Amino acid sequence: MTTIDTPAAIQTFIEATNQGDAKAFAAAFTHDANLDDWGREYHGRDGVRAWDRTDNIGVQAHLELAAIDPGSSPDTYVATLTVTGNGHNGTGPMTFHLRDGLIARLRIARDTGRDTTRRLDRGQRPPGNRHAPRNRAGAHVANNANGPAAKEGNGRGRGRRPADEVRADVLRTVGDLLLTEGIADLTFERIARTSGVSKTTLYKWWPSKGALALDGYVHAVQETLAFPDTADIRADLLTQLRAFAHVMTQTPGGRVLTELIGQSQTDQDLATAYRKLYSSRRRRLAAERLHRAQELGQIRTDIDVQVLIDQLWGAVYHRLLIPDEPVTDDFIVALVNNFLDGIRPT
Repeated sequence: MTTIDTPAAIQTFIEATNQGDAKAFAAAFTHDANLDDWGREYHGRDGVRAWDRTDNIGVQAHLELAAIDPGSSPDTYVATLTVTGNGHNGTGPMTFHLRDGLIARLRIARDTGRDTTRRLDRGQRPPGNRHAPRNRAGAHVANNANGPAAKEGNGRGRGRRPADEVRADVLRTVGDLLLTEGIADLTFERIARTSGVSKTTLYKWWPSKGALALDGYVHAVQETLAFPDTADIRADLLTQLRAFAHVMTQTPGGRVLTELIGQSQTDQDLATAYRKLYSSRRRRLAAERLHRAQELGQIRTDIDVQVLIDQLWGAVYHRLLIPDEPVTDDFIVALVNNFLDGIRPT
């Protein structure tokens, strides 16, 4: 039950999602918008579009407004939304900050300063229940402790949960641990203790620590490394390669991935998981974007895009694995320029 009129931008946010209108959805945001989905931040309309593809319209999310209240500051609104779609579903709060009639900031998290328990349908878990699912738009109906280490020893209580929900909890836990601490202290015992999932279940789904670490790593970075498509292949290559270089050089994720690549040389299960979960997916996304550039006449149609992928990303991997030279932004720009402009004298 709403207590105030719904601002037009928030109404557009809901209606565009339900109609699958990605263009209208992005247009509801300011050009410099910030979208914070439980600590995963997306900037500008390009960031909003990326989130929309992976967490909203891209997964056929459907939104129902349960209530909307004024927030703690002017032009701020707390909307309680029920989310359904192809994944985890639930009801939770989203905080919208508006500017000039558009969404300047959207925060999806438990800390909104509003009690939404009274608005939940019967059978829904209230925000204080740490077993609540994460919906496909990123909203949690939960009150988890902050950070993976803080959750250790808390347990999850009893009760049978859907397997995909349990698996998602494990992957979030592993991804958080890897990107904050690295792989050195990652063990099945610690993951079981932190996620509240038994070691038996972990071993059933992942044959080795390396395979589990890789799956958690992929889960943690997939949105960051999503390949944009703005119809400008130069801009999109720069965006993706810069995001990749940032993860690999500015977070523990880079060290984690290079260690996993090394371990995969002697761990057949990990090698198989690496090809299935990571390298083949990354190559497929890059190939799809490069084929699109060929269709637009931005790359010659006779060029083998798989070779182009090796030239661009292989060069970055080479500097990471054999660190004679650093992976800098100048290096990324030069890679793309050489690729698109050629190296022969004009």
